[in-house]
Amino acid sequence: MNRIVLFVVILLLFAVAASFAWWALSLPGAVTVPYGEQEISIQSGLAAFLMLLLGGVIAFAWWILSGLFILPGKIGKSRQVSRTRKANSALTEGLLAAEAGDANTALKLARKAGKHADDERLQLLLEARAAEANDDWAGAERAWGQLARLPGGQLAGLRGSASAAAERGDQQTAESRAREALGIKSSADWPFNSLFDLQVARGEWTRALETLSIGEKRGLIKGDSLRRRRAVLHTARAAGLPHDRK
Repeated sequence: MNRIVLFVVILLLFAVAASFAWWALSLPGAVTVPYGEQEISIQSGLAAFLMLLLGGVIAFAWWILSGLFILPGKIGKSRQVSRTRKANSALTEGLLAAEAGDANTALKLARKAGKHADDERLQLLLEARAAEANDDWAGAERAWGQLARLPGGQLAGLRGSASAAAERGDQQTAESRAREALGIKSSADWPFNSLFDLQVARGEWTRALETLSIGEKRGLIKGDSLRRRRAVLHTARAAGLPHDRK
């Protein structure tokens, strides 16, 4: 179908060109062009045809020159597209490898993505996941920490950093990251749950009650779950008080 349309278009263009040539050559009169001491007489139709041909040559030359000027930009854009495609491929495959537990492949792809990725957040996310797959919790915490300092990556970075710190046994840093995340306006409930669980695990009943109040104000916990936790905390705190304060 496309070939038929192309054939019809070419046929129409040929017919138009032939009609114009016939009209131009049938024009009466002549055009006189000075050439040194002599004058050259050219039929009007032929002169019109030559002017049209000259205009076409000038247009074609301008198209070539303008193409040469924008060629470096096109080459740069093509390279950028190629880099983006390679980065996206490396990031996707790297994240899949990390989730599959293939630590070596994830690390290799993380380094490859670092050469091509424009969005540093995705690169850091892959680095953190690759480090986790390799049980490198210090490396994971470092990558998550860098992600937390970038726009849009703060909450995810703090969550990963808290989790990595907990994995390497640094409960104080884990609590600090969870507390920092709790101070961010968000509907995410993990900062509350993480901070609350850490405080309960250490028997910090008063702090856990304060965190519970924050969760209640934020709407992160309510109803029977809220009342049950509060009752348990009050009981645990009372049980831990000295005899003269009960």
